[in-house]
Amino acid sequence: MEIEKITLKKSPPLEFIFHKGSFEIINEVDPENDGIYKYNALKSVEFDQEKTNWLLTILSYLVELFTGVGQGNTYKNQKRLTIGHAEKKVKLDLLDCEQKTINELISKLENIIKTNSQQGM
Repeated sequence: MEIEKITLKKSPPLEFIFHKGSFEIINEVDPENDGIYKYNALKSVEFDQEKTNWLLTILSYLVELFTGVGQGNTYKNQKRLTIGHAEKKVKLDLLDCEQKTINELISKLENIIKTNSQQGM
């Protein structure tokens, strides 16, 4: 298997480098998630889409309505990818990452999980 690289963000860098039996995460925003993770310890991949936080949004508009101060804002929870690994859960905020590249990464990780589960049978 040749080395494959998926770049979610160029600045600051957020990259996944896929090696023969492991993948590496390079995350300058949160270096705690940097590291090399073995494929056979990969358990799950969860993606949380960007969505409106209705509670904060409604409260914001109500405060504006009653006080006349400020302007109501729409608050959104950002996109997040959670990778379940035997060593730890890796949580990555995907601010300013393209959806197409996110989908490519998720597909790659899910294929690795599927391949590992079939080999474990």
